[in-house]
Amino acid sequence: MISINRLRGWLINWVLYVASNIPRRTTTHYDLVIVRTDALGDYVIWHDSLSAYKKQFVGKRVLLICADLVCPLAEQEPFFSDVLSFSRGRFGHNLRYCIKIIWSIKKISADNV
Repeated sequence: MISINRLRGWLINWVLYVASNIPRRTTTHYDLVIVRTDALGDYVIWHDSLSAYKKQFVGKRVLLICADLVCPLAEQEPFFSDVLSFSRGRFGHNLRYCIKIIWSIKKISADNV
């Protein structure tokens, strides 16, 4: 018998596969996209290494994709042009929310990720 969690995982993987094969329309271009899906403590530790990015990408458009817990701290950082946040809990359990976040990310084009 297949467990509900395994069935949910297969369904999410199938949706991700189908969504990845649909042509995308990019609406926003960034010079750099940084993806940090970890928690608040890891972001605080990583924040010190942000100075290396600041030196290399002076005056560039930078997007940070992060967990919603990190968003208030990230929005205070002037280096990021935009911050896209998502709920890690909802992303893993809510298929509609998962698709919404994926479509938001698919609209982004970037030189460096």
